[in-house]
Order: sequence, then C-alpha cells, then structure tokens
Amino acid sequence: MLFSFTVFSQEAVVDTLQTEKTVSASDTTVKKKWSQMTLLERGKWGYGKGYVIDLSGNKTLCLTSGDEVAVLTLVNSGEKKVYRPNEALEFLSDTVRYISDGKYFINVIAEVNGTVICKRILRSEGSMKKPAQEIVYYYIRRPGEREFTNIPYLIWGKALNKYFADCPAMQAALKGANLKRRDEEMMSIPALYAQACGAKK
Repeated sequence: MLFSFTVFSQEAVVDTLQTEKTVSASDTTVKKKWSQMTLLERGKWGYGKGYVIDLSGNKTLCLTSGDEVAVLTLVNSGEKKVYRPNEALEFLSDTVRYISDGKYFINVIAEVNGTVICKRILRSEGSMKKPAQEIVYYYIRRPGEREFTNIPYLIWGKALNKYFADCPAMQAALKGANLKRRDEEMMSIPALYAQACGAKK
C-alpha cells in the first residue's frame, strides 16, 4: 500500500506553523496556534509518529511528514527541520518507511535479513487528450550492497534472474514461484532469497 505525503516548501512550513488551527479537546473546540499544540494535536494535521536517521547514523524520534523529495520533522521542543535525500539515510512516518538512494526517498515495501525491496511511483499530469498515468519502479538491495538496483518494468523477470546470478537456488525459486509484477508478489522476494540463499551476499 502506498502512503501519500505532502511536500512542504520551507515557506509553506513557516505559514503552517503560524496558522491557527481548530482543535477538539473532549467536548470543547478551541483555536490554537501551531506552536501551542501538543505533538498529538499536531499529528492530526498531516504528521505521523516516527523518526529520521541522518547521514551520521543518528536516530531522532519525532513527528514526520514527507515524500520522495523531502521530509519535515518536528521534535518535542517544537524545533522543525527539513531533510533532503542527500541529508538523511531514512525516515519513518507511522508505519511507512522510506530509505534514501541519494536522490530520492523510496518506499520500503518489504525487508528480510537486510534484503530490501522498495517502490517509487512517478505520476504524469493528465490533459484533455491524455489521461494521467502512473509508472511504478521497484528497487532491490542486499546486505553488503551500497546502491539499489532498479528492476526494469519490461524485462523485470530477466533482470531479477541476472541480479541473482550468484545464487542458482534463488533463480530456481523465482522460476517456480512464477511471480507477477505487483506489490504483493514483489514483497515476497526478500523472504524467497532468505530461504534459498540466506545471507550469502
């Protein structure tokens, strides 16, 4: 399942933090400035409970709201900070986790023993002559690999077979599984690899 986020420019962040919001407290509805809200109250306005890990590996628990190009964080003190993909390793918002590939934050859909499958969706703008389209990209990375490998759409079966060339048992497992290119079955790849080859690479 894809969790959609809102992209915030720094100007928009300032506007949001200064705007009064209507907050329901028990049976009483009150107006509060963003800076006066508790983290729970702020969470109702597009933030999820999570964390961000910076390039040094430091993990900060905070509220987060972001997408593939940026994540905005809020900590208990009310301090806010924006991280770009070249400024953080990963972030979590509620149950949705994103890992940076250096250019984008890509959505983790499955991970077993360090083998990760991620997903990125590109959406084109529609027009009167051409409807909007979605293109889904899947990426994989095993322990010991620094970069993600893109699994091409048109030749994804051949690409996976080549990627797992060092593990014939995994190649056989993929052939036997007869996977389709959709989330539910792509998510099974890390588990298949763990069963077939363990932490070989």
